[in-house]
Amino acid sequence: MNEEDQFRFLDLVSRTACAADDTLKLKKTEQAPVAVFLCSFCSEADPVTFPVATRREHFRKLGLSVFSRIIKLPNFLESRRLRVFAMIVLRRLAKHSTGNEFWDLERSSPGQWCLQSLQSSIRELRIAAGRTLSVFISEPPVPGFDWDVLKRNRANALGILKSISDKGSPNLNETCIMAWAQVGRVVSVDELNLAVIKLVEYLGHRNMVVSGLAFSEILNLAEFRRETPAQFFEPFWGNLAFSVVKDLVSKPQTAQLVADLMQMSVSDLLLMLQKHALPWLVLTKKREVIQKIAEARGDREIWETCMDATNLPSILALLLIQDATDIAAHTMSLLGHVSPRVDSFDLVQLLRTDPITIALELFKAAADANEARKARVGQLKV
Repeated sequence: MNEEDQFRFLDLVSRTACAADDTLKLKKTEQAPVAVFLCSFCSEADPVTFPVATRREHFRKLGLSVFSRIIKLPNFLESRRLRVFAMIVLRRLAKHSTGNEFWDLERSSPGQWCLQSLQSSIRELRIAAGRTLSVFISEPPVPGFDWDVLKRNRANALGILKSISDKGSPNLNETCIMAWAQVGRVVSVDELNLAVIKLVEYLGHRNMVVSGLAFSEILNLAEFRRETPAQFFEPFWGNLAFSVVKDLVSKPQTAQLVADLMQMSVSDLLLMLQKHALPWLVLTKKREVIQKIAEARGDREIWETCMDATNLPSILALLLIQDATDIAAHTMSLLGHVSPRVDSFDLVQLLRTDPITIALELFKAAADANEARKARVGQLKV
């Protein structure tokens, strides 16, 4: 069987899922005189809802079984083009075939192949794998699905994708950016947080092609969710603000590009993010970045920025839940790194400036903290 015949055979195998759901049809046009297969569910730009007709499970299982064997054949593994095409048709099979055994990325051989292909040496295969992966972590529109499988799939997929991104391999940057954008189209808001953070990190990449692609994908993702960039970022500033500004001095392009996305100046962006970013900037001793925020505010001294009634409660809340033998001394030491003016105060005086707001910020910080930090909040007296 020559390569073209192998392509046709793979296409036919993938169409068994469409045939099983009775959504397959032949279409002939003037542009394409040879009739081609189309599916009213997986081939259309605006697909109908998931097929409700009687499903022919034996067709589906046959197609999946044949496909699972094909991707292990030596001839298949030697063909670059065939592997890319197979990944594209796997997306079709995944959209139709929502059986737990096939969908479970921990057990499914096609699913495992998809994950492995994210790091393939073939660019087109990596990109196709990212698009296919999004199907395995989207909500299947069928009753009776084991939602624990979807939960595990998302945890595994996000973990693997994060691991690949953190390696920072230059040849995988494009794959990761596009995959994170695909993931962002299907996960919940809570899980989207990680995808947004990783995409923003790529905005700060020194390679302008990489940062430009991240910029474009963020715009596309916001448009897909029918939101402006400002609306898109809004739920995530609590975790995202520090990532945006922490390298403002060494890599200003991150904040600049986020400001461009928001259609505002960097100074206005700093003013908007100060409450979310300052606690982490104080904790990590980023004094030079705090100075930039102070300049945007028009403060004469950097101490004024941290003592502002809007900022101080959230700063103290984060510092007070850190793991330190003497939390009071640790807190004052970190504040002292920002400004020597701290010598004029003690922690009790600072806590008395707005005890109710500080207590509320502590409870909010505890909600997102681990058990050890929650316990420390319970022991504090504000």
